[in-house]
Formats: sequence, structure tokens, C-alpha cells
Amino acid sequence: MKWIDVNKALPTKKRKTQKRESVLVTLENGVVEEMEFEFKNQEFWEAGDRNHLEHWQEDNNDDGFDVIAWMYLPEPYKRK
Repeated sequence: MKWIDVNKALPTKKRKTQKRESVLVTLENGVVEEMEFEFKNQEFWEAGDRNHLEHWQEDNNDDGFDVIAWMYLPEPYKRK
């Protein structure tokens, strides 16, 4: 799995009815965390939170919260 620059590509739907995709992101300030990408608005949200990233930025009053890269989450471990 490789990091994808947000200026080059964004997550794509795996099925037509899919509304969002959980991904790992790297923020401008170097933090790596799980977020959700909403296909309708083409925006990243905090995982499990329906507030937009912009609201999160406002709450933190800090710079460096822009998503600069992302990657799909790995497949879960499966026992044989």
C-alpha cells in the first residue's frame, strides 16, 4: 500500500451505493490517522464523527489539519 497525494487522486467507490470510505490520511502537520472520505461532498471527515473536517479545524484553532495524502485501510487479518 502506498500513500496517494490528494492532488493526484481521491478515494473511489467500490460499489454504486457506497456513501463513504474509511482511509488512513496524513495531515499537513505530520499526523497520521483514520478518517472517512465522503463521496457526495468529496471531503474527509474524522472517523466516527459526522462533522466536516473544517469544523474540526475550527475547534482546534490550529494550522496543519489539511489532508495531504491518503491510503486505503489494509484488509483485516483472516485466520486460515
